[in-house]
Amino acid sequence: MKNRIKGLLVLIGLSLLVLSPVDVSAAQNTSLLPASGKNVASPGDEISYVITLSSTDTIISYRASLEYDSSILRLVSISNGSGWSGQNSISSRDLSFTTNGVSGQSNVATLKFKVATNTSKKSTIIRLNGVNVCAKESNTPTTPETTPTTPTDPATAACSNITTSPKTLNIQSSDNQLSALKVNGKSVSNFSKNNYEYAMSVESSVEKAVIKATTNDSSASFVDGFGNRTVDLEYGENKIEVRVKSERGDQQVYTIRINREDDRTTENHLEEIVIGDKKIEKFDKDTLSYYVKVYKQDKITITALTVDEKATYKVDGPTTLKIGENEFKITVTSEAGEDLIYTVTVDNIDSEISKKLKSLSISGYDIEFDKNNQRYEILYNKDLIKKLKIYFTTEAKSDEVTVTVTPDLDDKEALAKLKAGDEIVITIEGIDGEKEEYVIVLKKDKRINFFFVVELIILIGLIAAITVVVIKRKKDKNNPTKKEKTKKENDNDDDDSVVIAKHGKTASSRVERYDEEKPKKKKRFSIYEDEYEEVEIEVDDEDEEEIGQTKEYK
Repeated sequence: MKNRIKGLLVLIGLSLLVLSPVDVSAAQNTSLLPASGKNVASPGDEISYVITLSSTDTIISYRASLEYDSSILRLVSISNGSGWSGQNSISSRDLSFTTNGVSGQSNVATLKFKVATNTSKKSTIIRLNGVNVCAKESNTPTTPETTPTTPTDPATAACSNITTSPKTLNIQSSDNQLSALKVNGKSVSNFSKNNYEYAMSVESSVEKAVIKATTNDSSASFVDGFGNRTVDLEYGENKIEVRVKSERGDQQVYTIRINREDDRTTENHLEEIVIGDKKIEKFDKDTLSYYVKVYKQDKITITALTVDEKATYKVDGPTTLKIGENEFKITVTSEAGEDLIYTVTVDNIDSEISKKLKSLSISGYDIEFDKNNQRYEILYNKDLIKKLKIYFTTEAKSDEVTVTVTPDLDDKEALAKLKAGDEIVITIEGIDGEKEEYVIVLKKDKRINFFFVVELIILIGLIAAITVVVIKRKKDKNNPTKKEKTKKENDNDDDDSVVIAKHGKTASSRVERYDEEKPKKKKRFSIYEDEYEEVEIEVDDEDEEEIGQTKEYK
């Protein structure tokens, strides 16, 4: 009997309360049966522990005193294991379970705890004190006929007290929130740890966002790549996430939407396109397709000038030109990133190109044009030269030759500087690099200008008339008795001897003087140097009388 009791005590000593999920070394015939698979808990979590018992004897009762920190844990429920009963209260720490008799491994009960949400503790201890296990005697057979319908009285059973080790529950923080959030050194407006979405705007000049976040719990951390960092900002909306990981691994995402204002220009037009070393003529920024010709080129360089200096462009096309048409694409990208494509078709020709003029005319002049005559002379006329226009057409197509006129006839100052002896040169250059010139010589005009002569005669006559009047008035002023003498002479008009005596002249000379014929004709030059014609110029009576008087008083 003593040996049986001793064996029972050894078996009970080996039986162990297993508090799942704490991993401890099991005693003989004792196993760990975790209830939830967790070995840690976090504030607010619920975790269960299963009391297990393994014995070769038939166990009929289990008693213990439960020890735990009520400021960290709260007992939520006690569930009896299969075949076990007991009226245990969660408000009482004394546990009592009975059974009709079980042997082997058995789950006595499941204890469910809840971790306090506001705890800052990192661990706590759960212990079963004063464990008392009672078993039937091993020589009492148990058959369907002899198995009692009521639990065996523990007072008549063999009982033993067992000491168990305390179980440590590690408490990991579930806090995955922020206590502060800053962008570029400034706190995010209306920040709250429970608010996970934010929106803000920055100026166009702000290129980067420096994110600085602080976790609410020191044990929390940031997910790699989503913590404190510097983010390059694109224009428009930028979505930035800050991911906080609690000590136990739970994540919380804070999202910041930063709108970078876009004041970039959208101008993506070209100002010019240069094929080789020549600009495309009549280029218009709104015309997106062009056709140009080159002559027997293996390669060609295409460059361009953007309207907006902040815009960029790239040229895509064949690296080697074939004879015939070759297509190039010029993609212009604005500062804001918008694209515009120009198409240039380069026709690489190998046929002969004429550098002759098909027609040539000069405003104000008649010339006999001959395409093989490349020198012409026109008389220099200042008035005509000031508004000179030259009209011409080429035998070759306009995209095969380039025509330049020197000096530029559209330059009024250059035209005004032209003089007799100067030349106007028309140069026709083909895309093959060869060129020919037509020369217009401004020849000096040696002919007399008829209208200039007429104007000069009129001017001389006017000066002479003015001179006569001035002289007459001067004489009248110096001879105040002239009118009286004249009157007296008129009264003695019939007495020639009186007149002769006064003037000391003969009568015949006086008559002769009055009978003189005034010039009725005078020479007028024509436009030619060696020719002239006589024309009649009428003299009125008043002029004749004045001349006679002048002669008389001379």
